[in-house]
Amino acid sequence: MRTLLVLACALSLSACASADADSTATADRDCFRPMDVSGFNVVDSDRLKVRVGPSREYFLTVQGGTREMRFDETLGIDAGHSFVCTGNGLGVRVIGGDHDFPRAVTRVERVPPPSAVTPTAATSSSPH
Repeated sequence: MRTLLVLACALSLSACASADADSTATADRDCFRPMDVSGFNVVDSDRLKVRVGPSREYFLTVQGGTREMRFDETLGIDAGHSFVCTGNGLGVRVIGGDHDFPRAVTRVERVPPPSAVTPTAATSSSPH
């Protein structure tokens, strides 16, 4: 009985520790929920860009490329968990194309915000 109680306490503590580690990892990373994606487009032969809200966009690098994928109507993102985070894309799949064939995502990157264009002072050599 005592062994069972010790085992139950150890399992409870390990579950708390892993939950804390998971929340810390998510807090340190840039993540989004697949259900928050509001739009997408093909960027090049390997990457898609997804919009998450009005000011957040992410590049998804797709294993096997995007050339044979058709996205006339919908794009599905299967994360296997609740968030997609920047990094290696482990466990994330994109579903779409002719036969809705899932393709692994090998990299997730935040699209940098457009840089503010700073005007340069124009100089003129003509006399006034």
